[in-house]
Amino acid sequence: MPTAELPRQVAILAGSVALLVVAAGASVSIGAHAIPPAEVWRALTDYAGTDEHLIVRDIRIPRTVIGICVGAALGTAGALIQALTRNPLAEPGILG
Repeated sequence: MPTAELPRQVAILAGSVALLVVAAGASVSIGAHAIPPAEVWRALTDYAGTDEHLIVRDIRIPRTVIGICVGAALGTAGALIQALTRNPLAEPGILG
């Protein structure tokens, strides 16, 4: 890998991580009962046991973490299938 590409790849990775953090924050704030970001932050740092804090800590945070883990697992599985078959257009159905 040429060294001229490294700063570009680091910038893309940093942008992707920032986008993931923003999406996770939106996932925790937005729902059937909208919770302001300041209240989400209070639920994470100064838990008081209110309904909003329960929603954030018991429902939305686990759902967001599981969603991120499942997305990462699917991305890894797709990359492995493409590497295994040496086909950049490979899909999970190719292996049955």
